[in-house]
Amino acid sequence: MERYFKRNISSVDGETSSQYISQPSLKPSMLKKVDINDLPWDPADRKRISDYDPNQREEIRRLYWQREPYQPGGHVFPQKVIGSKERRFVDQVGHQGGSDAFVSSGFNCWAKKKRLATHAGDITSFHYKALQKCEDLMKPKQSIAYVFQRQSERDARWGSHHKTILGLISLFPEVVEVLEYVKEDGLTNALSQALQRKDQNIVEAVSLVNGTTSSLQRLREDGFDEILEHAYCFCEQYKLERVNMDDVYITSRNRKTNMTNRHYFEFDIFNTVLDRQIQEFGDRFGEVSTELLSNISALSPRDSFSMFDKKKLINLSKMYPCDFTHTDREKLDGELDVYYDIIRRDEKFASLNGITDLSKLMVETGKDISYRYVYRLLKLALVLPVATATVERCFSAMKLVKSELRNRMGDDFLNDCLIGAIEKEALLKIKDEAVMKRFQQMEDRRGQLN
Repeated sequence: MERYFKRNISSVDGETSSQYISQPSLKPSMLKKVDINDLPWDPADRKRISDYDPNQREEIRRLYWQREPYQPGGHVFPQKVIGSKERRFVDQVGHQGGSDAFVSSGFNCWAKKKRLATHAGDITSFHYKALQKCEDLMKPKQSIAYVFQRQSERDARWGSHHKTILGLISLFPEVVEVLEYVKEDGLTNALSQALQRKDQNIVEAVSLVNGTTSSLQRLREDGFDEILEHAYCFCEQYKLERVNMDDVYITSRNRKTNMTNRHYFEFDIFNTVLDRQIQEFGDRFGEVSTELLSNISALSPRDSFSMFDKKKLINLSKMYPCDFTHTDREKLDGELDVYYDIIRRDEKFASLNGITDLSKLMVETGKDISYRYVYRLLKLALVLPVATATVERCFSAMKLVKSELRNRMGDDFLNDCLIGAIEKEALLKIKDEAVMKRFQQMEDRRGQLN
């Protein structure tokens, strides 16, 4: 209880003796604000932070942190015998480190410099925690005012998001109708569906790539009027205000520009979107990719090998210099004439649909050995669609089957699991009784599966 009382010093004449007089603690409302420019420098003259007004405490604490360390000079520290000499702390040496030891018993190992680092301690020491608190206090982003400002910005942002969601809910039927229109009448829909089919036809893919590119270019040149007419019909159907395309375009901030509405919507919006789509389409199906697909189409057996082109097949072999040397290409040149003349007359090859059926039939009839360079081209053409949607689905299924908890799975077991994960349509046609019967007949078992 001693800290709650203040000692009364006895008078000179000895009339009053030492006694304790109760000193009630001041309420925060009774504390007076001080001028922060007149704060004392000497630690002995400083008051506790809790003795200042609550509204000034953080500011005073920050001011003391910003000031340089104050070290009174001229103080004679006591000497201590260390070894054969008397030593003491000298304040002219420089700034010394330490903790509460300087205000209690004192640090007495100045002769051993390594002890100072030990005294400072690691990241859990008093020094490190004080340094971290100082750095946090000096950062403006750590202040309460900054936190409140960021929170108010988030509230304003989420308020705008809420308005957007409410607008989407009110126009949800119209949004669904527009999405259905895009799904059914999209220019790239036919190509996308063709590339996702398992029985992908190279010839059909080449024609779809060329046709889609031409359609996008025509839409960019002559399609704005048709899109504008659809937009006007939509406005009339739902009684919306039509925009006059000849008026001056006004920005969202109500600023007039030097261009009309038609110029803005046609060139800045419509053409920009189509240019990005055409550019992305060109990146995916560039000249090299299109030429490669066109050369592969010369292997197609459809319509009695009507797409056969010897020059394209030679160019296809040049695209694979690691698989076809100069000598191999010369042998392929002579082999293609004989291959085309014999295959075209064979009735077995008359009703084939794609290069997959062609490669299977060549293996069955032994022509893969007779025309091994042509068959090598077929294998390269079959390996080419490794980036199609079917193969991508296989890799996606493999990520689900071989997870972090089953990362030590062998190749055989992984193949068996992938077949079940990928060929779901085929597995649904197999009855459970057939699976149990096959499992029971593999070897003798003690029990019978019912």
